[in-house]
Amino acid sequence: MSFTVEPLRRVIKKAGGKRISDDAAKVLADILEEKVIVLLKESEKIAKHSGRSTILRRDVKLARKGLEK
Repeated sequence: MSFTVEPLRRVIKKAGGKRISDDAAKVLADILEEKVIVLLKESEKIAKHSGRSTILRRDVKLARKGLEK
């Protein structure tokens, strides 16, 4: 797991959540990691299609937009 529990707790509080168990936070971290991996793979495809090896902000935004469909 790349995401740690404490930063997730801060995000949950920002979203209006009061409390979350450690187990629930760990599950959330796993889900977020899976989604980030998918997003970055799509971003990499877009960068390569543009002839770049560096992923730019616009690649990530375009990948997210494509995955939301």
